[in-house]
Amino acid sequence: MSLAALLDRGRGGNPHVRVRDFVAGEHYLEVGGANSAIRDAYVPIWPEGHSGRAAVVKTNSISAQFSFGTGPVEGMVSASLSADVRTRLAGQYPGTTFTGLVLDSGARPEPAGAGVWQILIGIALVAPLVLVFVGAWLLDRRKRRAAEAALAAGRLYPFGARSREETE
Repeated sequence: MSLAALLDRGRGGNPHVRVRDFVAGEHYLEVGGANSAIRDAYVPIWPEGHSGRAAVVKTNSISAQFSFGTGPVEGMVSASLSADVRTRLAGQYPGTTFTGLVLDSGARPEPAGAGVWQILIGIALVAPLVLVFVGAWLLDRRKRRAAEAALAAGRLYPFGARSREETE
């Protein structure tokens, strides 16, 4: 899909896109995380022909920052820019209207059926524990019933007695 078509479409439709036909900005904006490490970089992109409207690519990959602008960009269309990022980009690129369209190149769509696999794996991990506890409960129950039957039949003497005479 061309960037111009994506800007016309907006956030509607399939959020996973592969964008082509764009010009990348010369400067990118680094947003640091804890201890001033680079967490994300924002690169403005314009449709070929520079219409004044721009989208922003968000990346957290150092290699993507260095090779950006050499081909199509794939990612998820996500939420709008934060006010801080929008203000800082507008300062670097005056006269540009940032549409708020962000293409997150680090995000990938969740595969179809991933939730089913997570549930099945959870069942596979929990089922053995449940079987062990149920088996232990049934064994204990069986032993208790056998002991109660032996006591009722007079074959088992309570409280450590060794003979019937000691219990009387």
